[in-house]
Amino acid sequence: MSIANANDFLSRNFKKSEFRCGCGRCPEIPPHPDLVNMLQRVRDAIREPIKITSGIRCKDWNRSIGGAENSPHLDGLAVDIFDSGSRFCYYLIKAIQSHDCVKHIIIYPNHIHVSIFGTYRTGERSLWRTK
Repeated sequence: MSIANANDFLSRNFKKSEFRCGCGRCPEIPPHPDLVNMLQRVRDAIREPIKITSGIRCKDWNRSIGGAENSPHLDGLAVDIFDSGSRFCYYLIKAIQSHDCVKHIIIYPNHIHVSIFGTYRTGERSLWRTK
């Protein structure tokens, strides 16, 4: 069992490794600081752990899992969060929507996709639910 080093963390509750590309070969690319800060504030508000199932993606990994060609995951502007149930989903989305940096929230059957605007705040905010 290893003890976590302070350098392993991007915030109080989120480790760098949680955002790492799923291919396992990419160099470590940090997520956008606004994304990490928003997630930490949401985690503090809901007082429950947030499990990131997908963070940064390289183009090859994104293509292999069927991600959108221009996915914000490619630029460190999005995460997918494991949906542990309707109560968690409700409070998570309510907390996320209160942050101006959030661009999209998409509710899938087993996870919630959250993306932020990043440097340029253009476009509309949206909330979608898939079947």
